[in-house]
Amino acid sequence: MSITTTIIIKRGASQTNPNGGVTIATCEGVQIDEKEPMLAVEFDRSHPSDVFDGYITFLSPGTPTRRSDAWLDMLNLDPLTKLPTFYQVVGRPEPFPDGHVEAVLHIYEGAA
Repeated sequence: MSITTTIIIKRGASQTNPNGGVTIATCEGVQIDEKEPMLAVEFDRSHPSDVFDGYITFLSPGTPTRRSDAWLDMLNLDPLTKLPTFYQVVGRPEPFPDGHVEAVLHIYEGAA
């Protein structure tokens, strides 16, 4: 599965308080892909369908995303809470010279 969406990056938000924290950036054209199952299990020891790769096409170096930041998917609602889908950065995000950023994400459904 792969989606293209708009996210809000929040620092300090949690699965139980997705509206908490500070908004760092809003990004459009973000791609979120299911991680290959064997890599997902090795990386996060989670169920493979809960781990994703996230790609931001451009993020200013002055507003980096970090491990544990929340990515709130503003176009796709969590079916259990009817709130934006909550992803958390679980690996160290990797910025590239062209401005795009790649990160490993864990989805938390029914978080709120």
